[in-house]
Amino acid sequence: MTIPLAEAEAVRELRTQTGLGMLECKKVLLQCGGDVVLALHELRKSSGGPLDPEPEPME
Repeated sequence: MTIPLAEAEAVRELRTQTGLGMLECKKVLLQCGGDVVLALHELRKSSGGPLDPEPEPME
């Protein structure tokens, strides 16, 4: 089974903005109907604080 491209891009965007793992991002997106903004809001509400984005790669 393949993941639709739009869903994969939403997961990637949420991971970039939060620093969370792929499965956790996918789970929240499914709960929020694929809405990245709503997923971010729900994650911030449940974590009780700011979310850390992925660290920048070292050059």
